[in-house]
Amino acid sequence: MEKTNLTLGQIDAYVIAYNLGNYVWELVMKWENFTKWSTGKQ
Repeated sequence: MEKTNLTLGQIDAYVIAYNLGNYVWELVMKWENFTKWSTGKQ
């Protein structure tokens, strides 16, 4: 039996997490600085 290696793009859980992370990042980048700072320092 031959072993094959998967790339990250072939792992559904990774692709979903990557896309979710990018979506959240885009939302947070629209926040005012005070909101970003106060959320990040908690």
